[in-house]
Amino acid sequence: IKALEKQQKSIARQKNLPSGAGRPWDEEEDDRLIDAYNDGDSIKELSKAHERTEGAISSRLLKHGMIRK
Repeated sequence: IKALEKQQKSIARQKNLPSGAGRPWDEEEDDRLIDAYNDGDSIKELSKAHERTEGAISSRLLKHGMIRK
């Protein structure tokens, strides 16, 4: 029963994620992300535009040296 409950919670979490969550990043998307960030878009705006979580956006910007931890 606990295993089923755990599975149901996992499925519910996945349904709440943006459609791009977990998808690999490609060079074109990285370029668009960096350009938009340099143009002043917020992490929240970028998250919506790229259909990814705010954490994914922050991690990617950190990887490219755009923000600091």
